[in-house]
Amino acid sequence: MHATLDTGEGALNLARQNGHIAFRDGLLKAGAAVDHVDNEGWTALMNAAQDGHEQVARALIEAKAAVDTQNHEGYTALMLACFGNHEQVARAMLEAKANLEVQNSDQVTALNAACYAGHVECAILLLCAGAHADAMDRFGDTPKSLAQQKGLEDVLALM
Repeated sequence: MHATLDTGEGALNLARQNGHIAFRDGLLKAGAAVDHVDNEGWTALMNAAQDGHEQVARALIEAKAAVDTQNHEGYTALMLACFGNHEQVARAMLEAKANLEVQNSDQVTALNAACYAGHVECAILLLCAGAHADAMDRFGDTPKSLAQQKGLEDVLALM
């Protein structure tokens, strides 16, 4: 269960592409590497988070996937879920104790990502979980400044 393609994608990365839940009873039970990393540093959990596949993400978390793994650019599954406004996937990451303050190579946190993308629901979720509104990225932006730029009044009210 550890075969990969030339891209480094493992069986779980391929199964999540269409949100296939059936892999829970097959690939995971057969011993597929839950934290397999492809050539870009991506795991199946990161892909599920980016694509908004909540059930797949929860199955991977239940199988003990590492929630704070960073790809080659420093993105975590939580950051990817927030960029894509996948609130339920982000919630699953937080329930699994994902680190709110991990920064990518541009010093962007999940809250920076949510505010930059204008995703109110994810930003509120992160703030309620204790994310810091003053984390400055390498461009000089903070979640608060991004929320101001985007006019995210509900987010600003919580900061």
